[in-house]
Amino acid sequence: MHLADGPVHLVGHSFGATATLLAALDLGDQVQSLTLIEPVQFAAARGTDAFNDHGMIFQKIDQAIQDGDRRFAAHRFLDLWGEPNAWRDLPASGQAALAAMIHVIPAQTGALRDDVNGILTPGRLEGFQVPVRLIEGSKSHPVVAAVHDHLEQRLPNVERHIINGAGHMCPITHAPDVANIIRPLLVP
Repeated sequence: MHLADGPVHLVGHSFGATATLLAALDLGDQVQSLTLIEPVQFAAARGTDAFNDHGMIFQKIDQAIQDGDRRFAAHRFLDLWGEPNAWRDLPASGQAALAAMIHVIPAQTGALRDDVNGILTPGRLEGFQVPVRLIEGSKSHPVVAAVHDHLEQRLPNVERHIINGAGHMCPITHAPDVANIIRPLLVP
């Protein structure tokens, strides 16, 4: 795969950050910088209390889907990853759309909780020399901090940024703060 005439800056959020990390590892020197906003590579947090707590929540979501209560599953998912009152504030059509697509969440388990793509293979992250910025919200689920702890320990060229008062949706709710972190990478 060839991206451009020169190295590029990659930015991803949530599942997109996990996919962006995988792409960056494959692209190597075609990447100039990598910004990961709360990547949900949960396997990186394995062995922590946050991983176990998060897993119990997702078991309840998965069970609700299996029981046919997609609306409860969607509501619980949005409580975990959205802003306070996000479900209540969604119009009925938005709630219905999220409930209809909630089955996609447990379908990602292999990639996110089991690392079937080998992102965490020993030596893989350690060999990635590109500057990486990790961005997280101070109000996000503790599993995010545990993922970032792991990535920070293994990536050789990493900066970590915590946005005070933000949750998982910080690129939307705290867009200026996120932009201020990314901007120095893009503007010489």
